Amino acid sequence: MELVTALMIEPERKPCITQLCCDSEYLRYALDIQPECECSVDTLVLEKNIAVLYVPDSIFYGMKPNRKIGRKIIAGTFYVVKVRNGELCSLTESEIVRYSLRFRGTELWNDEDALDAFFGELDGLS
Repeated sequence: MELVTALMIEPERKPCITQLCCDSEYLRYALDIQPECECSVDTLVLEKNIAVLYVPDSIFYGMKPNRKIGRKIIAGTFYVVKVRNGELCSLTESEIVRYSLRFRGTELWNDEDALDAFFGELDGLS
């Protein structure tokens, strides 16, 4: 079982360095996806070779709002990882520092933020 070094970003907490298993079932567990849930793990590219692993539409599954990335509000725990040729890889020390600083603060939400994020995603579907 291959492990990669990633940053775990939980709602209302500072980023935490963790070892993440690349197995799809483990990723579902790490992202708190319940067995009966049909949702999947997805990636959101932050920049070249850096992505977020998260649960799309996680807010609709009762997960707590976490951080806003662009216009998208990510709910629940997510992970920052390096991706090369479609494979998960460990973050370097400088990437850990960079993204720990980027996601260090917790964020406050209001209904307008949530509606903007939701309708912004719907706009992207048309």
